[in-house]
Amino acid sequence: MTDLPVLKIKGLAKHFGHIKAVDGLNLHVSKGEIFGLLGHNGAGKSTTMRMLLSLIKPTSGRIEVFGSELYSNREKILSDIGSIIEKPDFYPWLSAKTNLELFAALSRKPVSKNRISQTLEFVGLAARAGDKVKTYSHGMKQRLGLAQAIVHDPALIILDEPSNGLDPKGIIELRELILHLKNDLGKTVILSSHILSEVELIADSMAIIHNGRTIIEGSVAKLLSDENLLVRFFVSNPAKAKSAIESSVFAGKLIEMHNNELILELNNQDTSRVIRLLLDSGNDLQQVISRRRLEEYFLKITSAAS
Repeated sequence: MTDLPVLKIKGLAKHFGHIKAVDGLNLHVSKGEIFGLLGHNGAGKSTTMRMLLSLIKPTSGRIEVFGSELYSNREKILSDIGSIIEKPDFYPWLSAKTNLELFAALSRKPVSKNRISQTLEFVGLAARAGDKVKTYSHGMKQRLGLAQAIVHDPALIILDEPSNGLDPKGIIELRELILHLKNDLGKTVILSSHILSEVELIADSMAIIHNGRTIIEGSVAKLLSDENLLVRFFVSNPAKAKSAIESSVFAGKLIEMHNNELILELNNQDTSRVIRLLLDSGNDLQQVISRRRLEEYFLKITSAAS
């Protein structure tokens, strides 16, 4: 990953009458990263993505993609972008393969039959390539939407809520596909999602927008580095473990206790100290699970901006 910007937005605004859907937005997306665009419903995420694809024109501001101003180089830039905006649409009475052939013809880039077959294989639809799309499940249509977005081998892929309506298995499979696009194929992905845990798992950088403005932007790891973790300790003797915690400097960190599980809010350094404390109290640690709380961070940041 480099600092070369694939996307640079400066002072972007879109007003619908007196409604300011986007109001002075700034963003910077580097080459080869997964960038998470977060915000409450109505924050301006979808409007921003539509402007990135020139589906709607900004009221003001500048969009640079691949180092060039978007609207002055529209056709060339759009030929190297793939996208899913809201839900993907297809011709339901045609097969998946025929749908992709039609989309490929509209992409302004040469796409071989072999490339179409490879793309269907990549998203796991090769065995159903000849079936009419109207016979597809919701999850299969989402996969075909991703195939549509990447069939012409774009450098930048924009995905607006791609996991909408997917079951847990489908979300995991989609996550793996997106990570493969970045890690193995070197693509840049801009991802809007309301499933914050997914963004936390796969995004390199993120921005939180609120009322059409960027309120925070940066590396996911750095933005969350100062945030405490929710750490779950599974112990052999819960009563003894609780007593040890309550007699220590970590007494105020205990959030919840259930059966043999204690949940504490800790930073990385304190997590190691609590592990030592529990071991010294005569407990066997069966498991320790920690995760950052992007949901809490998101709510804290957006609440402060309201």
